[in-house]
Amino acid sequence: MFFHRLKERIKSMGKGKLLFRIMCVLMSVFFVITVFKVVWFLKNRQAIKKYLEKEKEQKQLIFAESQEGKTERTKGKDVSGEDISGIVRYAGMVRIFYAGDEKSRMVVYEVKAAKAELLKFYKKEMSSGGWKEDKELSLKKQVLTYIKGNREVQIMVNSGKFNKNKIATVVFLSQNVEKQQE
Repeated sequence: MFFHRLKERIKSMGKGKLLFRIMCVLMSVFFVITVFKVVWFLKNRQAIKKYLEKEKEQKQLIFAESQEGKTERTKGKDVSGEDISGIVRYAGMVRIFYAGDEKSRMVVYEVKAAKAELLKFYKKEMSSGGWKEDKELSLKKQVLTYIKGNREVQIMVNSGKFNKNKIATVVFLSQNVEKQQE
C-alpha cells in the first residue's frame, strides 16, 4: 500500500521536483555524515591533546644525573618500544611514547621540523611504500590515513605556533582491520 501511494506520488510529481527532492535528501545525508566525522575527529583530537599534555608533564619529571652532580632532562633518546614496521622514520625523530599489542599500536615522536614538511614527507613515503591513502578518513592538513592489506595507519602531525624550537609531535596509530565482506 505504501509503495503504491509512493509510486503514484512520484508519477504525479514532475521530473524537476523529483530530482530536486532527491538532491535535498542526498545533501542532508552528506551533511549528517560530515558532522559525525567532524565530531569524531574533534573528540579524538581532544583525547590525544590531553594525552600529550599528560606525557609532557611526566616527561618533565624524568631527570638524569650528570657527572657534575646537576640534574638535567634526558634528551634525544627513544623510550622503550618499537617503530611501526613498514613506515619510514623521519630523520631526527625521537620516540617519546609507545603502547601496543598484537592488533594495534600507538607511537608518538618529537622532531624539529615544520608541519607542512612532515606531511609532505609522509605523503611521498607512504605512497612509495605501497600504502594507499584513504581519502574519506584523511583530513588534509590534520590526519593522514593509509591502508595496506589488512593494516591501517593514521598519521597526525601537530606543531605549536608559539614553540620557539619548532618541535613537532607526530602520532602514529596502527591497527589491523578486518576486510569488509562485499
